Amino acid sequence: MLSWPAGPKSIDGLWAESSYNEIHASTGFRSISSTKRTRDTIPNHLVSLYDAALPYYEKLLTH
Repeated sequence: MLSWPAGPKSIDGLWAESSYNEIHASTGFRSISSTKRTRDTIPNHLVSLYDAALPYYEKLLTH
């Protein structure tokens, strides 16, 4: 699931009312530009993980 309708969900649980304001307002994942994470801004020990995951992220981003 890469997008969803805004608003509360029946599976949110009792804590949703006080904890999920931003989530209820969202309709999808933030774009990579809004997270401002690039290969140059992540910790060195995570660069290999970033390199491995990026092609999958880019593929999912097209849908």
